[in-house]
Amino acid sequence: HGDVAARGLRGALPPARRAAAAASAALCACESWLYGRYAFPPLAFLRFNLLSGGAAAFGLHAWHWYATSGVPQALFTLLPAVAARAADAPVALSTIFAVPLAALSLCGHKELRFVQAAMPPMLALAGESAKRWRRAWRPRAFAAAATAVCLSQAALALYLGNAHQIGQATVVSRVLAPMAARGALPDGVHFLTACHSSPGMAAVHAADVPLRLLD
Repeated sequence: HGDVAARGLRGALPPARRAAAAASAALCACESWLYGRYAFPPLAFLRFNLLSGGAAAFGLHAWHWYATSGVPQALFTLLPAVAARAADAPVALSTIFAVPLAALSLCGHKELRFVQAAMPPMLALAGESAKRWRRAWRPRAFAAAATAVCLSQAALALYLGNAHQIGQATVVSRVLAPMAARGALPDGVHFLTACHSSPGMAAVHAADVPLRLLD
């Protein structure tokens, strides 16, 4: 199965490169037109976050954070399944998630959301492990393990979607946004929290209301 997957990935690389080149050209053309000058956001992102060290203003993490904390948090109970297959995974498949994570590790500022782009190939490895275990384990043992993984992932999704940091989002969307719509915030809002810990213009939708943050 590994050889088949590797051949499939190698065959997908040429059209993927062409698609990436076309998307980059379209992005550059669109952004340059909107800004009225040459603009290529990925290059600006690289220059600000990596070359100039601007990302340090948002917090710093150790170089190994993605491997020791980010990926384990993102995978949660799927981590054993991914780890069991990663040792003998096809090089092409491992490269898809290892290279981006290694590149992101060069930047001092790291976030859990950046791991999401590497999730599909890691979930493919988890699926390969599940297929092996289904053949090797007793049916009841495999069913119990699969049920535990599904329930734990569902519980985490419900918590993160409905309870985690709900206070900041509720205050902005249900209190500040209606006040901004009525013009009741002429002096703006000063958040006594760190940057990005509360939603801003995505919830307030008022360009004339300044939002100030501690940092």
